[in-house]
Amino acid sequence: MRAAEAVRRFARHQGGTVALLFALSLPALLGGMGLAVDYATIARQQASVQSAADSAALNAARELIISEPTLSRVQAVAKRTVDSMLAERGRRADWTVETKLTDANKSVVVNVSRPLKPMFQKVYALLGIAPDPWVADMSATARLSHNSKLCLLLMGDNYTALTLQKNARLTGAQCSIHSNSRSRDGIVLAEGAKLTADLVCSRGGIRNNGSTVLTDVLNDCPPVVDPLRNRTAPVQGSCTSPSRQVISSGMVTLSPGTYCGGIEIKGTAQVQFNPGIYIFLNGDLNVWQNAEIRGQNVGFYFKGQSSYFRFRDNALVELTGPKDGVMSGILLWRDRTNNVADRMAGINSSATNAINANRANKLTGTIYLPEGQLYIGAKAPVAQISDYTVILARKLELFDGPNLVLNTNYGGSDVPVPQDLGPIGLKDLRLMN
Repeated sequence: MRAAEAVRRFARHQGGTVALLFALSLPALLGGMGLAVDYATIARQQASVQSAADSAALNAARELIISEPTLSRVQAVAKRTVDSMLAERGRRADWTVETKLTDANKSVVVNVSRPLKPMFQKVYALLGIAPDPWVADMSATARLSHNSKLCLLLMGDNYTALTLQKNARLTGAQCSIHSNSRSRDGIVLAEGAKLTADLVCSRGGIRNNGSTVLTDVLNDCPPVVDPLRNRTAPVQGSCTSPSRQVISSGMVTLSPGTYCGGIEIKGTAQVQFNPGIYIFLNGDLNVWQNAEIRGQNVGFYFKGQSSYFRFRDNALVELTGPKDGVMSGILLWRDRTNNVADRMAGINSSATNAINANRANKLTGTIYLPEGQLYIGAKAPVAQISDYTVILARKLELFDGPNLVLNTNYGGSDVPVPQDLGPIGLKDLRLMN
């Protein structure tokens, strides 16, 4: 009986069984606890990678707003963004960034891949419950919609590049305006001024002192390189006119050539410019009083000191740029070297290239003033009947009263838009994830 009772007691005793079962299940319990602890850690790491991908896609897509997209440029922007967001002290850069353009270059897709670092990774491996590999692989797509066009590029770097004085108006008809200035006052809008456009993109800031702004505004935009910087300038010939010409009355026809000393057109003179290139060497084109000038497929190139264009008073100006040749698409072009000299000498914009004429109705083509400044002080609309007008300058100032109209009817003119200008911009940026 004693032996049988002992067997029954041993059979009923469970302490050893519990200990054995606990010992056997301990690794699984620890693994489960580790997974629970690591879940939040992994979720945070995945969220940081997704956030980096989102920001990279948005920043890269912003490049499409103001210039012709290239994969190398958007890739560089995307990687720079991801690097800045994922960098951690003491941890090497262990992520990869892949970028591609889709949807006819209107969308940017960014994929960011980074190894995850769970706390109990070795335990999971021993238990055979770890995913292989431990990687956060996140993707983001940013898309731009609504075609726009770049009609004004201001290339000043560290001071006010665009100024609209009191009651001045700048009307960009379905086009984009871009300022390269890094200054917080890169664009200054005075009381009563009005700025209308599809988009204003400023590298620096905008100071609004009580103006009306009818457009979307973006800050911290990337700079735009001068798209015409490699254009070959016209070559001057022997002087068509050895000294300054003054035309004050009658109907006069001029032909292409090199005009040394410049041309002054005033009084009631009516001057017709034949198609071709006109080089003004060490002299200006000064049209004022009630004079009238007209020309189709003409290009004016200004070289040397005191070589500017000035349209003043009640002068009539109706000009369209060349449709071919070295100045194809460029109506008014001033030499870069002399523009730099003017800037270094502190010459005021009103004393150089100026449009103050109240009948400067037609300026079809590109006004190209690399390193130069343009002053507009007319009391009436400027360029309002042009098919299109594009301005590239270092600085633009609209004084009290004018309304500069930048039309964008590129298809309505035989004057071509220079490469990297015109219909290249986009707006309405959003994530499509």
